[in-house]
Amino acid sequence: MHDSRYGYRHLLTFIVIVGLFTIHSVGITIRADAQVSASGPASISLAGGGPAFVYGSEAIFRNPANLALDRSGMVELSIGGAGVSAGGNLLQFRHYNNLFTSGRTISEDDARMVVNDWFDGAESLSLKRVGVAAETVPLSVIHEMGDLVFGYGLRVRAMSSVGINGGWLDLLLSGTGQDRSIPLMGEFSVMSTTEISAAVAKTFNDGRLAVGVSPKLVLGNEFVDARLRSTAHVSNEAIVHDFEYTVRAAGGLSRDVVDGIDLFSSDVFGGSSFRPRLLSTAGVGAGLDFGVTFLPSPGLRLSASVTDAGFVRWKRDAQLITPVANQFSFEGLVLDIDRVRDEFGGDLGEYFTSTIDSLASGTYDQVDRAYAPFTAALPTAIHFGAAWIAPGGRLTLTGGTSAPISSSVVQVASPPELHVGVEYSVGGSVRVPLRTGLFVGGSSALTLGIGIGIHTSRYDFDIGIAASPRTDIIGAGGRYTGGVSALTIRF
Repeated sequence: MHDSRYGYRHLLTFIVIVGLFTIHSVGITIRADAQVSASGPASISLAGGGPAFVYGSEAIFRNPANLALDRSGMVELSIGGAGVSAGGNLLQFRHYNNLFTSGRTISEDDARMVVNDWFDGAESLSLKRVGVAAETVPLSVIHEMGDLVFGYGLRVRAMSSVGINGGWLDLLLSGTGQDRSIPLMGEFSVMSTTEISAAVAKTFNDGRLAVGVSPKLVLGNEFVDARLRSTAHVSNEAIVHDFEYTVRAAGGLSRDVVDGIDLFSSDVFGGSSFRPRLLSTAGVGAGLDFGVTFLPSPGLRLSASVTDAGFVRWKRDAQLITPVANQFSFEGLVLDIDRVRDEFGGDLGEYFTSTIDSLASGTYDQVDRAYAPFTAALPTAIHFGAAWIAPGGRLTLTGGTSAPISSSVVQVASPPELHVGVEYSVGGSVRVPLRTGLFVGGSSALTLGIGIGIHTSRYDFDIGIAASPRTDIIGAGGRYTGGVSALTIRF
């Protein structure tokens, strides 16, 4: 048991450290790209957890250094943990409700105000995004061998992101009645991987410093990355769309979906079907998760970790799609009465639809396809955190911040994030940890977490959820996350 005077004295240190993290996060003015990601249920309950808090199978992937600190002397086996998360600054329900569910007529001034508030204006090139991520850890094993602690984990992840700029909403609300040029930007990305990790951790300096590394083999399952950069020029004489886009794809999504898309067909996907195959491999890569944890005093942990440093080389069905043309111009239609009567049975609507589709498909449907391997980065991020464990071990305070350090296709544009949380365990030989926390920054408004667990010397179970109660409190956007650990046993 810790000396209470010594431990509580360092509670102040913990508070100062979290305060410095907050100042650091607010002070960063560059925009970052942090992926929406699922994590372990205990961390979700705390609305973040952080590298100083994570333990067990989650530590293998988030901060392997902690494996060396939470030694039980037994083999730990975890089966079936899972988490899912969705969020981003595109999820702003206040604007959606005002526009589409209020039942009132939207004036030009109303439309302009919403576009400015939601998307920073119709002319802004920045994208508002929403991401969805799911992960499962079917199996992990942790065991000790002398001074070393080893951890092995299998993790399957699927991450996706959709982003648009304000030009699309401006065009939807205001139409083509005004002469103007509108940037129309968009991105859509999907990446799923299977990772096999092998971690090792060790303490130094009489147990006050822990270091851990977790190299991993990354098997790429599916990949799509589509990016559109364009401008629509609207005038009384014509509508001109200048555009360029790229689509990179690999795996079953490339073969079964992307190859069959026809935007101007009644069956857009050409009757194709897609069934995810978790054991199929469209690419192979490597990654590294590593971290350090320092204990300046009993009960106080200061941690830093880097996750997902690595890449995947995509090969199977890998392709790059680019347009043949870069401009579509529409100057109106010529009414051909004979054609309306002979080919469309006098149906003017069918005639106009068919003619416009024919003009557009001649521009948009013509593409170049290059089949060749390509490389995509993993969503690398850096994490800092602190945790204070009170004497007796029942109370834990934790906090931290995260930020990306490299770009990836599956991520949500956001500034750095800050999370703080508290865990209090009740009970004796069977402990019930009660957890709650809050998350601010990133790509969402204030997010609150809550969760519970059942812990014994040989068995653990945890469940946690986190959600934004509103999408406009201390930020803009929503975040919704849930996780559960199916079975953790020690023997």
